[in-house]
Amino acid sequence: MPFTHKIPQNVTKFESKIIGQFTPKQFIYLAVGGLAIMLFFMLPFPGIIRIGAVLVIAPVSVLLAIVSFGGRRTDTWVVMFLGAAAKPTLRVWKKEAVPPETLLPSYVVPHVKTAKSSKTSNDLEDFLNFWRTQEQKKDYSDEEKAFLQKISMLSRQYEPTQSGQTVPQNIQPISASSTIPNVNVTEESEARNIEP
Repeated sequence: MPFTHKIPQNVTKFESKIIGQFTPKQFIYLAVGGLAIMLFFMLPFPGIIRIGAVLVIAPVSVLLAIVSFGGRRTDTWVVMFLGAAAKPTLRVWKKEAVPPETLLPSYVVPHVKTAKSSKTSNDLEDFLNFWRTQEQKKDYSDEEKAFLQKISMLSRQYEPTQSGQTVPQNIQPISASSTIPNVNVTEESEARNIEP
């Protein structure tokens, strides 16, 4: 049968054991309590004070070292209690004499003003007509020129309606064989395209 071992999930809260089942923190609490009791017995105090010190120090050191409430050790509860006692439980808003400018009723959000475009649809038509009348590039192949001519004819067939939508006028389908030139790909050209 194979050995199984449970993997610890929260290793940040793991505390090593140094003596028996006591962690270093627990051992320090017990050692400090024991040294305090030993100190009371070594000093010349009356017996009633010695016994009173043992009855107070021993339970406190055991309580801090071993006992836990609600999954938290007693020393954690003591630290949290002292922290809560030191902080105020009531928070008061101290109103400033002059409120920030953004909270005043007269505050207006500043807007970035952009220059309005003076271009109209006539400017767009002039621009498009300029490019349509330009001489075609001379190094196009015949197939490319035919394809560009068909695209130009298709773009002129759309006219805007009153609702703003474009409706095609007399669209003739273009066959794929006439518009897309056939390209033969060889293994050598594929290898050249693949290499970095």
